[in-house]
Amino acid sequence: ALVRVDVDIRGVSIPQKHWMAMPLLVVQDDRTRAYKKLVDSRRKLDEIQQHLHSSGVASTQDDKTIAYRRLVDSKRKVDEIQQHHHPSGVVLQRLHPRSSPCGDTASSVSGLRWVKDVVLCKRTDFACRMTVVGDSHVGLCEIGIPAEISSQLFVPDHITFYNQHMWNTICNKHLRPRDIFVKRRGVKIIPGYPVELQVGDTLCICREGDGLVSVSITLHNQAMWTSICNMQTQYHDVYVRRKTKLLPLPVELQIGDVLYRPLQDGDLLLVNRPPSVHQHSLIALSARILPTKSVFSINPLCCSPFSGDFDGDCLHAYVPQSVHSKVELTELVHLDKQLLNGQDGRSLIPLSQDSLTAAHLLTGDMVFLSKHEMQQLHMSPSSLLKQPAIIKAPFLTAPLWTGQQLFSSILPKDLYFSVTSKMIHISKGEVLVSPIKSSWLQNSVDGLFSRIAKCYGGKALDCFFLAQEVLSEWISMRGFSVSLGDIYISSNAYDRAKLIQEVDYGMQEAEHASYVKNLLSDPDVVHLLKDYNGRDEIDKILYHKHRILSEQSFAAFKEVLNELQYIVHEYARKDNSMLSMIHAGSKGNLMKLLHQGVCLGLQHSRTFLSFRMPPMFSCAFWNQYKVSDLYGMAQGTADNVERHSSYAVIKSSFLDGLNPFECFLHSLSGRMNLFSENAEFPGTLTRKLMFYMRDLYFAYDGSVRNSYCQQVIQFNYNDAGQTSTQNVHCEREVQAGQPVGALAACAVSEAAYSALDLPSSSVEISPLLKLKNLFECGRKSTVSEWTITLALSKKLRRWDYGFEYAALEVKKHLERVFLSDIVSTVLIFYAGQDVKKGISPWIIHFHLNKESLLKHKLKLKSTEDVLNREYKLTAENLKKPKLHFSSRHCSLDDVHEEQHMENCIMVAAENSEFPVELDDMRETVIPVLLRTIIKGFLEVQRADILWNDHHSPGFCKGSSGLFLKIFLSENCERGKCWSLIQNACMPVMDLIDWECSHPANISDISEAYGVDAAWKYFVGNLKATTSNIGKTIHAEHFHLVADCLSITGEFHPLNAKGIKLQKDQLSITSPFLQGFFSTPGKNFINAAKQETVDQLLGTVDAMAWGKEAPLGTGGPFKLLYSGKVTVVSVFI
Repeated sequence: ALVRVDVDIRGVSIPQKHWMAMPLLVVQDDRTRAYKKLVDSRRKLDEIQQHLHSSGVASTQDDKTIAYRRLVDSKRKVDEIQQHHHPSGVVLQRLHPRSSPCGDTASSVSGLRWVKDVVLCKRTDFACRMTVVGDSHVGLCEIGIPAEISSQLFVPDHITFYNQHMWNTICNKHLRPRDIFVKRRGVKIIPGYPVELQVGDTLCICREGDGLVSVSITLHNQAMWTSICNMQTQYHDVYVRRKTKLLPLPVELQIGDVLYRPLQDGDLLLVNRPPSVHQHSLIALSARILPTKSVFSINPLCCSPFSGDFDGDCLHAYVPQSVHSKVELTELVHLDKQLLNGQDGRSLIPLSQDSLTAAHLLTGDMVFLSKHEMQQLHMSPSSLLKQPAIIKAPFLTAPLWTGQQLFSSILPKDLYFSVTSKMIHISKGEVLVSPIKSSWLQNSVDGLFSRIAKCYGGKALDCFFLAQEVLSEWISMRGFSVSLGDIYISSNAYDRAKLIQEVDYGMQEAEHASYVKNLLSDPDVVHLLKDYNGRDEIDKILYHKHRILSEQSFAAFKEVLNELQYIVHEYARKDNSMLSMIHAGSKGNLMKLLHQGVCLGLQHSRTFLSFRMPPMFSCAFWNQYKVSDLYGMAQGTADNVERHSSYAVIKSSFLDGLNPFECFLHSLSGRMNLFSENAEFPGTLTRKLMFYMRDLYFAYDGSVRNSYCQQVIQFNYNDAGQTSTQNVHCEREVQAGQPVGALAACAVSEAAYSALDLPSSSVEISPLLKLKNLFECGRKSTVSEWTITLALSKKLRRWDYGFEYAALEVKKHLERVFLSDIVSTVLIFYAGQDVKKGISPWIIHFHLNKESLLKHKLKLKSTEDVLNREYKLTAENLKKPKLHFSSRHCSLDDVHEEQHMENCIMVAAENSEFPVELDDMRETVIPVLLRTIIKGFLEVQRADILWNDHHSPGFCKGSSGLFLKIFLSENCERGKCWSLIQNACMPVMDLIDWECSHPANISDISEAYGVDAAWKYFVGNLKATTSNIGKTIHAEHFHLVADCLSITGEFHPLNAKGIKLQKDQLSITSPFLQGFFSTPGKNFINAAKQETVDQLLGTVDAMAWGKEAPLGTGGPFKLLYSGKVTVVSVFI
């Protein structure tokens, strides 16, 4: 088309028109891209140099180094392409990914993708996906479907002996071309779709040959005729499948036919919101046809199981196509069959948002309703209106009802609920005593609505729907809104000024506590403070420590800040809407309110900053400060540690407004810390746990077995955690065949997904990282990963800063100190004839640093003795020359005064068979002596003082949170590390809590104490980590995960290697299981070479090849007739 374009229209002069047409699509090859990167890198480097030259500042280390590195990488890439690639090889490279340097990885990924897309994935045309909106008038068990969409979703009805006559009557007698209309109160109505017939209507049908036939709609035939009329309006969408053929209507239906009709009211749908990460993310709901456009409609209370809201979330709906699927949806997945959360036992449909806030306000003190309001709100409850609580009172013209009476009207009449600790008592469905706090209304295991769900089963849905309707109507009548006055918190300017002043004092106290913790946790600072004599470097170090945020200082700052947030209660107005939502538990928390209205507080970044935090946070000061900061980077005097761990305390709030620099700091802290680098871990954990545990099921004998060879994983499922289930309709016993392994995997992985919402920090270990390290429980291959955790004794709490001083003492006792760490200068002197006979004239002088000796608490004489003793042990094994050691104070020029002379250790070698020459002393003796351990233990590489939060895994009750993490060196022999540390800590044994101390790796714990101790450690840490995330999980899920990983007597890591080791030890052959997990091509080829047979006993293995799942409801059994006649005795 471009060839025929007129030249005048183009506005340019081109000799040949066909030059404007592209006969081939231009594909940019690797060489062009590499050259472009090379040019861009060179241009970037020139810009940096020009900018630095014009500004008069020396080149910065960061930008210029990065630019040079990119330039070198781009040049190397161009050279590689010129050597190995042909210009026309881009197409071949796309067709044959194995020819690329990353061919193995690419083929592995593509192989896994092919297996997932072709073998594992199942597709269906009977599904739809739409955005979801809220509609409080839709039932809890319903989902609103647009009429246009429902006409394109087909529901199969199987023709049996029982419904053959009915469907033949409907399809062949009523579904024929005709006119249908309705007479309602004498008015002729042409029904549209969906048809809604009412009791009392007259349905008129014009049939060929029969004339006009009238049918009166009654309560008994209303549903049937409504269905018929709906099918008539969609006549062209109804068809019959007989075996493999589609037959048009009308036709005589036979048993075995499948009638496909459009979706109607009451049909079941399987609904989920991807990703489906937990047990209750798949729910069966009944369809309700609505005159809407392209959106699903659900009740707002149903958002909780889907973990969604109405900000653009999408739902998937699937139409069941078999009788088995419909039965499973009705009996297992329907909402009234899973009212309790299998993860923690709470109600799956809790009050939330507006309804929870309304319940909190309604059950509070001094809430009264008039007769008109009570009658209006009492239209939904079926109970009679109760007598008013206040009939007569001064200045009262009419009786009044209390809010508790209205709330009682939505409760079941035979409900008894009492929690003494929460001061709540309900008897016969009437609220007698209710506390100010609304924790009993929130979704907890012992909450009110969880009790209703447990005791009333499916009837609880009616109670929940009624509560949602009444509470929403009441808060709409009352009115509820949030304004800037609620964020202002105080009622007047004087109270606000006092609030800001107290918060400012609290921030100063938090900074001071953080500063002190930071100082006491650093052995270098403690040493300098003890030897303080006015030196300038001490002041400089103390200033840098004031600007650095560590784990200990962050915990101290956060502890003061958590106490500071409760000051808001003292100055807030009683009618503050923000506090009402916070107290109700429907929105936010006090810390967020403090940020919005009073002070933004501590801000720190988890990434490496390219600048240091200035003392003042203003744009004018920053413009001056950054020039000196750039100069310090250019001169190499900038502190990189301070850049990485520095923090800021912003005393402004969102209400007062932030200047541009404060807004920038908040963006670094809030937005960059929101999503951690372990974001891919929850999906990986879900996939791996499912591969490990999806084939575990609850057997008829009460044990948990694996479908592979029926191996027993647990003899009794949750034997220690059985609870009474009397008068509980929903908490029934676990049914045989239930996939308890998949449920446990979902419970743990859902907690990992929830951790993505938690902000990450550079001074706190991410919960995702803790989970990741916990499931990597196999034997560590590298020495750098061998660690031991030492907890401090609880007795140290009796002294001020006892834990800090004890941590420093244990650290100094264990850390190894080489002679090279304390030596400042090494010299070799020639003594000539001044030496004794048989002694080499080459004398070694080791000049020791006084500050290093003082720091490590070493003396000159003791250092000489240790050096002499250790060398004798080494010389016997290595056949080194015999040495003589002596110590004294010396100097190079022998004119210094005594106080300026250096500590010196002199070493002389003894000539034995051959004289010791200069090269022997320099190349043999000196390296051996410098590697000699003067203090500490060779097996301990270093000891770090770390902090454990009170809710973190491994925290011991009564401890301050400080603990030591011992990193072992390559000299430590595997299996003896723990006993070696115990022997090494004998002199400081009283400072260590040995009950809470342990090897950091589960495999090492198993070797030291046995698999039972490792099992308890794994379960305890998994429980603590999920609790820290904010999730409460049943103990049986933790136990099953631990038993699955340790079924062979040792813990295996959660990866492909761990699965293979476990399957080999259990003698399970499953090449398809291994191939579905990783490297399918390699596993399938190896299995073919060994002629391995896979019985397809796993769940996914069986379903991938068209077999029924061997667990759950997918394993049918048959009744066989033995042929024997059983004689039944009659008892009279």
